Amino acid sequence: MGSWLLSYAVVFSQPRILAAGSPRQVAVVNDPMISESSGLAASRSNPGLLWVHNDSGDTSRLFGLGPDGHVQTIVNVQGAEAVDWEDVCCFHHDGQNWLLVADVGDNLRQRGQSQPGCRLYLLREPTLSTVAQRTRPQVISSPVHAVIDLLYEDGIWDCESVGVDVERNEILLVTKSLPQDSGLYVAPLSTTEKHQHVTARRIGGLFMPFATALDVSGDSRRMAVVSMFNGVLIHRDANEDWAAACLRPPKVLSMPPRQQGETVCFSPDGKTLFMNSEFVGQPLWSISLEAE
Repeated sequence: MGSWLLSYAVVFSQPRILAAGSPRQVAVVNDPMISESSGLAASRSNPGLLWVHNDSGDTSRLFGLGPDGHVQTIVNVQGAEAVDWEDVCCFHHDGQNWLLVADVGDNLRQRGQSQPGCRLYLLREPTLSTVAQRTRPQVISSPVHAVIDLLYEDGIWDCESVGVDVERNEILLVTKSLPQDSGLYVAPLSTTEKHQHVTARRIGGLFMPFATALDVSGDSRRMAVVSMFNGVLIHRDANEDWAAACLRPPKVLSMPPRQQGETVCFSPDGKTLFMNSEFVGQPLWSISLEAE
């Protein structure tokens, strides 16, 4: 067994299997515009809508998927650059619904050197008009509300997993690396400053190999982290930080078959997880958490 596999086996030697429903296919995303799904978030302003974006190589845009997997809207994000978008979060804070787009992918560890530095883009979530029997996606533009320049306190890291804890006013990041190097980082969340410079602080190691997505439930009590092969659910008690929460064995998710899975998100009520995969014609999956 390789060293990273051994480390993973030791840390999760006594996992708690999640008492939840089996993965269920709810739709297929066939639109050729979505070929490298890399971020997924459940809308809070538009019931039933899921926000999704592509990996590197696309323009600065978000797609709104309906429950049938069809694109209902395209949002061009004004004032944002798409170097390597890797995650998107939707959350309620300060009386407003927000989207946070994470341009933090760094496979070659060159962000801030030969490539532009890592950035988070904060924008107000648009509320979409409803038109019966719409045959073409609604195309709108939405301006960036705040630009957050991101550094890590201990160097340069590749990251694909970003979430928001509104109770603790924290942005959470998990680096994509071997488990012994995989770090859980926090950065302050502010929706007031228009241009921010933040340094993410390492608070622990998640010991999950090559994490590809993260989301935090709306009540800030649960964090889902997935890779292309595995997924875990971590519970945080009241008055506890995530460093302490991650010291307990996580609950292991029963994962659906995904060709290249790089997304996860909670439903707004926290009762369901959604996942999909890169490439065209991939299923959209749900996992019920009501028995959890």
